[in-house]
Amino acid sequence: MAADLILVDRSLALYGSEIKQAGGALHDLVAELIDQIYSSRGKLATRGSSELNANAVDFYQMVRSLSPDGESQKSLKEEALRGASTWPKSAPWPWRRRVARYQGPFLAVLVFWLAILFAGFGLFAPPNFTAAVTLGICALSVSAALYLILEMDHALTGLMQISIEPLRNAIAVIGR
Repeated sequence: MAADLILVDRSLALYGSEIKQAGGALHDLVAELIDQIYSSRGKLATRGSSELNANAVDFYQMVRSLSPDGESQKSLKEEALRGASTWPKSAPWPWRRRVARYQGPFLAVLVFWLAILFAGFGLFAPPNFTAAVTLGICALSVSAALYLILEMDHALTGLMQISIEPLRNAIAVIGR
């Protein structure tokens, strides 16, 4: 997403000096996005997402209203429009999601199925130390995999987090 934003900024910079307002709007949009991400760390953000969407639409309309003079400006406008329309769609926007993807009944059935599976393995395994350790390690690895899958549903908190360093780097470059 940060690379797309930088490409949009570069296209606007090459377009000409009359597009300074759109460059400033893009910078403000990225700054607002970073603020919203920071405010949502530790909880799901419910405030500001509609304002962010409105600002993104305003920026898109600003770029769309450009009237290019030549072929180079026309291609730069198309490139900027393509980038401005794809980065919100390609971004997962995990900080605005209010509903968990993995629901309780699914997890209950999955855990029950895995427990039955490992109980069946233990039932047919010879009662020795090696079999018990192997089944324990397998159960631990399956549990860790389930934990990581559930962690991916909360992109801003927990063990694995989405870094906003690329957006910080992008805001430093945008508008120069």
